[in-house]
Amino acid sequence: MNQLINIIKLSYPLIIYILEIFITIRIIYIIKNKIDIDIFKEIIFILFIVYIIILFYIVSKPEYNYNIFNIIPFKEILRYNIHSKLFIKNTIGNILLFIPYSFFISFYFKLNKLYVILIICFLLSLTIELIQINIGRVFDIDDIILNIISGIIGYFMYKMCKK
Repeated sequence: MNQLINIIKLSYPLIIYILEIFITIRIIYIIKNKIDIDIFKEIIFILFIVYIIILFYIVSKPEYNYNIFNIIPFKEILRYNIHSKLFIKNTIGNILLFIPYSFFISFYFKLNKLYVILIICFLLSLTIELIQINIGRVFDIDDIILNIISGIIGYFMYKMCKK
């Protein structure tokens, strides 16, 4: 939790700038097109933007591992003791990091097909991993697997909230 608070402290100027631009553009768009406002949906969308900024900050922070690849499924997941801090950070952290993404996408676009969420989560996760190679981080197939699992969790959380 302290790590999340530190990330928010470090990224809040970017969050404020982007939100100011987004809200200004959104208000102009709503006024110009005379659209009825669904405050709940607007707040959810603003939270999604904040989440995306924090996600971007977390996954784009260089670690300088010099292009290490892990293409063996479950190698990194099974490497850690299940009660260790590294297991919680790597495995649980990766799962928790992507749950909001699939929840927000499902909610905002009213997606009712799990395979669409799986494709979207896979493509975003693969993109993140490919970019990480170029910024001194590790490409890890386990991260993609964990992100897809969290995509499934987020989708079913959306389905439960929808009822």
